[in-house]
Amino acid sequence: MRQILRNFCNFQNKKGVGINLKFFYEDKPGTYSAYKGSRLDFGPHLHGHVEIVGMLEGCTAGYVESRRYEIKPKDIFIVFPNQIHFYESRMDEQYIILLFPTDIADKFSYLFNQKVPGDALISGALEDPQIYDSMCAIINLYKPENTSWEQMQIKGHFLILLGRLFEKLRLVEADPRELQTVNLILNFCMQHFNERLLLEDVAQALHINKYYISHLFGEKLGMGFGDYVRSLRITQACRLLEKPEISITDVAYGVGFSSTRTFNRTFIKYVGMTPREYRKLQLGSIAEPAKPEAMQTQPE
Repeated sequence: MRQILRNFCNFQNKKGVGINLKFFYEDKPGTYSAYKGSRLDFGPHLHGHVEIVGMLEGCTAGYVESRRYEIKPKDIFIVFPNQIHFYESRMDEQYIILLFPTDIADKFSYLFNQKVPGDALISGALEDPQIYDSMCAIINLYKPENTSWEQMQIKGHFLILLGRLFEKLRLVEADPRELQTVNLILNFCMQHFNERLLLEDVAQALHINKYYISHLFGEKLGMGFGDYVRSLRITQACRLLEKPEISITDVAYGVGFSSTRTFNRTFIKYVGMTPREYRKLQLGSIAEPAKPEAMQTQPE
């Protein structure tokens, strides 16, 4: 699955104002990212890529599933595909992060498909010069479009990096059936969140017990099903509110809310301001199109 849930992350709008917002985004299959950053603070998300964080300065709390780790300088934190994880910043950390598909290191793909780390933290791993140098080389070579020669160099550095990390990593058997079920449910929600979408609807459509679905959301995502669906709707609403030609009423109904009143109340809960205030911050003084905000209801 290629969707990533980022829950309550620190989102910067166009005016530079920080907003606590639950939102979803989609990464592109086959691509990878490599960069140095500060302040590692991403909410619960999952994706089909491998994620490796190397902490340079400061410390961050990292979570995989329900387990918490304290990531300190020189530590490596590694997450396998489709593991739900998130970070809580402690200070303005400095870190290296690599996000890549398993096929970039096909020699290890069987491990990514059948195993998960027994311990996601490798203490002091950046003290290994081959690990540190490989991560820095990947970052230095990375750009939106690499030549075939650069791609070969990058793949070589990934193989060296993973070869060294797997020597230090304890792996355990994964439960592929549970991961497949989570991905199936999240994909269905992504496709239908702007329609009437209740827990019973998902259970019936996917032939999965509704109590089991509820259990998975609580255990894996740390939120209820309804909360998750509302977060998807508010995410899309924020995108649409940046388009001044779309009225707030049309935004509300377009993302699946039954009335503008419900939409406004939910938006304030998740974003901390009204949709109109959010649009004003994003677009400045651009006026929205005049359209009466009727209170007729539609299926939620």
